Amino acid sequence: MFKNIKTAQDLELEAFERAANSVRAQRDDLLSALSKDIERHQSQSRLGIEVTHTIENLDHYAQLLRDIPAQAGFPFEIVWPEL
Repeated sequence: MFKNIKTAQDLELEAFERAANSVRAQRDDLLSALSKDIERHQSQSRLGIEVTHTIENLDHYAQLLRDIPAQAGFPFEIVWPEL
């Protein structure tokens, strides 16, 4: 009879999972977009053109994005890195 009743803990866990999934999706979108910046860097380097971002900056930004789930406030208080 009471099988479908959720506890406050169940509801908190569900809210956490929804927020975590949303943040991870945003992070994954940013990582996907970053691949275009890496391709641009490689092309600019091959052509001898001044690069928009150094590869070290791109790598550092990618790592900061990957580390988002390890932030203390995850998933409710995120400090989003900037390139």
